Amino acid sequence: MHQRLLAPARAGLPLGAAQYGWLALAFLLLTIYGSLIPLNFQARPLAEALSLFSQIAYFDPSELGPRGDWVVSVVLFAALSYLLMATRCVDRPWVTGLGWALLTVPCCVALSVAIEFVQIYFPPRTVSLNDIAVESLGGLAGALTWLACGQQVTRWLRRLSTVTGLEGLAGRILPAYICVLLVVQLMPFDLVVSSGELEVKYEEGRIWLVPFQHAVLDSEGALVKLATTTACFFPLGFLKLLSLRRVPRTRRSWSWVVLYGLGITVLVEFLKLFVYSRYCDTTDILTGTVAIVLGWRAGRAFRDYWQRTGVRGRFRFSSSGRTDLWRPRLFASLFLAWLALVLFLNWQPFDFTTDPALFTRDTEELPLYGLRRITWVPLADYYWGSKYHALDQFVQKSLSFLPLGILWALALHDLYRRSASFHVALTALVIATVIETGRYFLPSHGPSVADILIQCSGAWIGFRVTRHVRATLWAETLISGWNRPSRRSGLSYRGGKHDPPFSAGRMGSWNP
Repeated sequence: MHQRLLAPARAGLPLGAAQYGWLALAFLLLTIYGSLIPLNFQARPLAEALSLFSQIAYFDPSELGPRGDWVVSVVLFAALSYLLMATRCVDRPWVTGLGWALLTVPCCVALSVAIEFVQIYFPPRTVSLNDIAVESLGGLAGALTWLACGQQVTRWLRRLSTVTGLEGLAGRILPAYICVLLVVQLMPFDLVVSSGELEVKYEEGRIWLVPFQHAVLDSEGALVKLATTTACFFPLGFLKLLSLRRVPRTRRSWSWVVLYGLGITVLVEFLKLFVYSRYCDTTDILTGTVAIVLGWRAGRAFRDYWQRTGVRGRFRFSSSGRTDLWRPRLFASLFLAWLALVLFLNWQPFDFTTDPALFTRDTEELPLYGLRRITWVPLADYYWGSKYHALDQFVQKSLSFLPLGILWALALHDLYRRSASFHVALTALVIATVIETGRYFLPSHGPSVADILIQCSGAWIGFRVTRHVRATLWAETLISGWNRPSRRSGLSYRGGKHDPPFSAGRMGSWNP
């Protein structure tokens, strides 16, 4: 039984060429789709299209408006090029990657030119030489990134899918979460490159030096902003505590936690100072630091509880991943509380109406369906707004449905129940559809097909991450049980440092 449980995770070889290939295909389709929305096709003769393409414009790089688009284009094509390289070069010699780079970069350049040409048929898309230049630069950057560290990153990602105990899992997730947090906080990367632009940003009220100034001007928006900031920074303290081998218990440790929180939040706000679309607010330094401290305290409480119950065997896991976490009434209460909160945030002030005259604030760029203007094309409504607003909405919508996936994973009586992921996505789809249907009749809100997809993705991510964490705790409990001497035989199992890691994805097939 022990030999089967300690089977190497490499047996399944996660994140190989096939997985990279599917990711590359998904990014390719996303790149093409994102370049053509809102999909307003307009037929043109080929000669006219070629004539317009020969007059392609070049924009001054000092313009603030398209700067964020260019950064996003660089990142998107860099990711696509990286995945294309990974598809052909993963687990192969470095020289092989060098040969494929000479083919991948020209393909990315050709794709960029083709997309810019096709955009002529999809107004109001803007065709420019700048886009071709930055997208080609992104293709080159992605290929060079793979050559520099692609195989090492792949090994690190593979280790994330293995179970090495609570400390190891938290230590591997923490740097990845910091990277994600920086991307979320600094999008859309319309960087300020001169003191004059920084002065314009200050004059436009995007730099708030007085804490809680926004709360005085907009109490409702400040509440949402507080909740979002707390949700973003709380995991930093929680994961940092769990990643430590030994938890300090002195008063000085709390001073270190505060300095740790201040260091991260000050760095984030300092970087936001040079992103034109982002508000640099000293309030986020205070609230973010408090959130990190609270995360640290919650991590300590969880770790203490786990050491008292789980590691000593009172937190019971069976061989199939069944656990005594199942509390129907508790999780039903938490689910109803979450559902009530989500409905309140999406439907308040509950001014439902069917009067068409009250929906005149809908943008005329969207087609009219019944009472108001909406679009059935995913992400098209986000295209007409600013990327700053689009990102904020994306983060808020996904985070709002994250608890659904977490609760579902915690409520599973059988850890690897078949079709559980499908049931989570289906539940999220039904709830999100009900929410957007209600928003259709609210003049102060707008329904969105994209929001449904984002919310379902948030629930699915929450479910998969929580299930993996539960698998980690399960494996750690089993190891702890083997390390305790047997009362009958006096035998015990003591894992060595060279033992292969657990594969969380294969736990469902173990039958000790």
